[in-house]
Amino acid sequence: MPAVHAAPRFSPVRHWLPPWGLHACVRAVIWRSTVGMGLTESQRWGHYPAGPVCTISYLHQGSIDVLPAGVGHDALAARQPAPRMSVMGPHSAPRSAFYGLESEGVMLIFFPMPFGP
Repeated sequence: MPAVHAAPRFSPVRHWLPPWGLHACVRAVIWRSTVGMGLTESQRWGHYPAGPVCTISYLHQGSIDVLPAGVGHDALAARQPAPRMSVMGPHSAPRSAFYGLESEGVMLIFFPMPFGP
C-alpha cells in the first residue's frame, strides 16, 4: 500500500497575463497572500530569479523583509524591510524575501524597454 503524504501548504499565488496590447512591455501581474494560512517560517520565503525585468510592488497588508542579492534564503542573513510600494530594476543575482504571517501584495512585472530612449 503506498504511503499517503499530506501536501505541503503554500500561500496562494495568482498570476495574470497582460492583454494583447500590452504584451510587448508587461510580462505579468502576480498576487500573493499569506493571510489566514498559518504558514511556518520555512513556508513564507519568496524567491525571485535574476532577470532583465523590472517590478512595481505594492503591499496591501503585513510586512516583507528583503535579503541582499545572492544570499538565498539564509534565515540568519541581514534583512531590510520592504516599503509598502517599491520599484525594482533588472538584477543579475537572485533575490529572496521573507513574508510576515499576515502579508498580502501584488507585483507588476514588465520589461524596461518601453521606458528607455
